[in-house]
Amino acid sequence: MPNKSDAEPENRPTSVERLSVANLVLWTLGFSLFLAVPAYLMVGPQALSGLSLAAFLCLVPGWLVFLLYSRYGDPSQVTVGFLIGSGIRLAIVLGGFVAVDKSNLFSSRLEFVPWLGILFLFTLIIETRLLLKFISSVNKNSVQSR
Repeated sequence: MPNKSDAEPENRPTSVERLSVANLVLWTLGFSLFLAVPAYLMVGPQALSGLSLAAFLCLVPGWLVFLLYSRYGDPSQVTVGFLIGSGIRLAIVLGGFVAVDKSNLFSSRLEFVPWLGILFLFTLIIETRLLLKFISSVNKNSVQSR
């Protein structure tokens, strides 16, 4: 009978993965709240809707990248992982931007576009930091399990 440690790892999120996703959400939420004041003062209440939508569009690829990397990522292929993650992030955010632009949801692009750009760059920085920590913890765990 195989030992439980010899069995394939379960496809459940690890504590490091959950912590990374939670950190991404908290950082994005905090920065969005910080941006809410200038958004409201510069553009008005409709900018808060644009800011919320921009935060959601920037969080979804972050969740997806952590999920995919924890399931299929190879710690020895960090560069490829970052390129794929950046491609996923750009495709989702760009697709969301085009959908919002075509839907005429906002009367002015100032209600959405600046906040999307700022949050895109901010979440990219936070996600990269967290992904590096996540990868280093995966490497430590794989070395310790040998």
